[in-house]
Amino acid sequence: MSTVEITDNVVEGFQKTGIVASGHVDVTVRGNRIGASAAQRLLVANGIQAGAGARALIEGNTVAGNSWGREDAAGTAILLVNTAPGTEVRANVIVGNADVGIYVLADGVRVERNRLTDTGADGAFDVGIGNYGQNNVFEGNSITGFYIQYQNVVQPQSGTTTVAAYPSGNRHAEQ
Repeated sequence: MSTVEITDNVVEGFQKTGIVASGHVDVTVRGNRIGASAAQRLLVANGIQAGAGARALIEGNTVAGNSWGREDAAGTAILLVNTAPGTEVRANVIVGNADVGIYVLADGVRVERNRLTDTGADGAFDVGIGNYGQNNVFEGNSITGFYIQYQNVVQPQSGTTTVAAYPSGNRHAEQ
């Protein structure tokens, strides 16, 4: 497995995705500032995307959300699709207008201590953190401004740890 670090970058004016990690890679995405896509009116955009077997640590980034005006898909700030178990998303700040702040379509992921603030007009989606995988842990996240704070995340009666499993179907992330 290759090891890659993507740190301390400013990514602005991109088309589809600001940072993408995919394949047999152990990647750290840390301390970056990702603006909103310059083309989000034309295509479904994502700030940071990890997928297709990558094991990722996404930490300490500031990410602008992306919004798509149609009902067929969702623009995201952070998108996880089929990442390797052990992927972590922690201590990120998500600002601006996102259809979905953090979209988890993977299993064995930990999402903790992220701060998500949604502003602006919303389309068909307005979800802070969406869980569409199994055995994922969500802990200590702060979510404001989203119509739905958590989707498919079981909220605990006490404490802050949430472990959720999502049944098959209704998976509609744009990749």
